[in-house]
Amino acid sequence: MPDDRDISVLLVREIINTNLTDGQVEGAISTAIVLTENRLQNTSIDRKLMIEIQRWLAAHFCSLTDPSTRVETEKISEASVSYSSIDNANNDGIMSTRWGRTAASLDPTGALTKLYGHSPRLYAL
Repeated sequence: MPDDRDISVLLVREIINTNLTDGQVEGAISTAIVLTENRLQNTSIDRKLMIEIQRWLAAHFCSLTDPSTRVETEKISEASVSYSSIDNANNDGIMSTRWGRTAASLDPTGALTKLYGHSPRLYAL
């Protein structure tokens, strides 16, 4: 398993534009590491792929915390912003964000999607 030094705030910020502080991103990284250690520890996933899964999971957790990552539309005149919703009423969990769906698609075991009973799928944006 990769350790905390294998994934950094900088690596996460490469894939998500967030207003969270570095400390908050570190918290998301810690959560991603704990989740992968719990669900993927006894698998044959190589180190590089595990780091990528952790990175995308960290971005997923950042997006759950920071509404600015879910901006759908912005209006300059008469300032207006609308956000996409994260629908956890359907228990979408990891599949509720594009970062979570990417992490799930990278997991060759399917363990991450089994948490919520979904199959991994990616959507073109």
